[in-house]
Amino acid sequence: FTSSSRGAMGDISGSWICSHADNMEKFMEAVGMSWMMRKAASGFGFGVGKQKAKITGGAPGSTDVIVVNIDPTGKETTVELKTDGLEYPKEGPFGGQGKVKTVWEGNILAQRFTSDAGDKVIDIRRSMEGDKLVFDLSCNGVAARRTFTRT
Repeated sequence: FTSSSRGAMGDISGSWICSHADNMEKFMEAVGMSWMMRKAASGFGFGVGKQKAKITGGAPGSTDVIVVNIDPTGKETTVELKTDGLEYPKEGPFGGQGKVKTVWEGNILAQRFTSDAGDKVIDIRRSMEGDKLVFDLSCNGVAARRTFTRT
């Protein structure tokens, strides 16, 4: 997980909606989400057809990418990703404190969160597959995938 040259990922800026989710229940369990939270997410279909994302600054070579996630209830969460390869203290994507590092790896926007306790490493890799934005997620060997379509 190193800072390498930025690739021609294609501009991921724009408005997106989750169109597919694979293995999210096991992934959420791996990151430490409670049974109740996993069941609630399952009840919302893990956001398929409901969760939206607005991304600005997502062109290759940008050093700041801002993602506004809108959950199925309409709640917005803003995440600023600094792609300078440095580690920053941050709350994890599913809670807990740690450090996050975001870099361009060729055509992939790669983010790694490492918990302060050292018990969790969460990777989020964003890339384009055709006209779809794909989030490949992993935590301690458990993988999941979310696919987003432009709106």
